[in-house]
Amino acid sequence: MVGLSVDTIQNCKKLTELIPEIVDLVDTGIVTPTTALSIVKNMKPEEQELFISEMDITKKITQKQIWTFGRK
Repeated sequence: MVGLSVDTIQNCKKLTELIPEIVDLVDTGIVTPTTALSIVKNMKPEEQELFISEMDITKKITQKQIWTFGRK
């Protein structure tokens, strides 16, 4: 009815689980929505905070960095 797929709506809903700092990075383009979805799927809010505190948030953050962080 609104022209969005169920998957798109579900993904948008998942993005609401991000901490505000990561939402800001999505808004600025440092984190892509796809990478943000990987963060939601792989990190609890506490882990998201630790991840952001350890990353250089002036450069684009990739999905590879998320996987590497999760395996430390």
